Amino acid sequence: MSCVIAGLDGSPESTAAAGWAAREALLREVPLRLVHADEWPAWAFVPAATPHVRDDRALGLLAKIAAELRREHPSLEISTRRLWGPPAAALSVEAADADLLVLGSRGLSGIMGFLLGSVGMATITATERPVVLVRMPKQPGEHTAAAAPPAPSRDVVVGVDIHHPCDALLAFAFDEAARRDCALRAVYGWSLPPVARTAPALASCRSWSWRSNCSASAVVTTAATTRTRCSSSPLRPIWARR
Repeated sequence: MSCVIAGLDGSPESTAAAGWAAREALLREVPLRLVHADEWPAWAFVPAATPHVRDDRALGLLAKIAAELRREHPSLEISTRRLWGPPAAALSVEAADADLLVLGSRGLSGIMGFLLGSVGMATITATERPVVLVRMPKQPGEHTAAAAPPAPSRDVVVGVDIHHPCDALLAFAFDEAARRDCALRAVYGWSLPPVARTAPALASCRSWSWRSNCSASAVVTTAATTRTRCSSSPLRPIWARR
């Protein structure tokens, strides 16, 4: 069943992710499914909550967030599901039939990016479907949930590794850009070799630069081919050296 899934764990980040997921579900015209996953610990240094208490907490969390989102979006179909088992494995199985899996992430800064916990990293590794990480608002009163007023979408950016097949990635990126009526930026980055001090090293640098230019051209060619198959979204290739 096509849907958007949001993982909840009770943190503010996961609540923000649920709000973003609700907007995305409306955009895609698909239902939203809120899920919570955990497992009974095999051992603990302190007494753990009983399964009944843990279940009540999980169901209460799901019901609370679902009620808030239903008030904000009366037309959105929202369901909840309690999952047992290792969170990463349970979420990856649950997301097998979903359009997107949405998780919360604590933003460090505009430069440092995202802080991923062990569950988030393991889920991304185990999940074959697209995974979206959502940050909290920068300011306490800033909206990131579904109640925020509509705003023009910024460009979609896709990072491409030309050494691996990327047709599915590019098709997804073009589809998202077309859905949001925005431009798609195709980015390929590579590292320059160390500073050269000898003639052989300089020749190697020139050869490396030539190969990098060929690689960048391959990115544009691949993306342009996918563009003609998938949508009419404008392509903006960007070459990044790192």
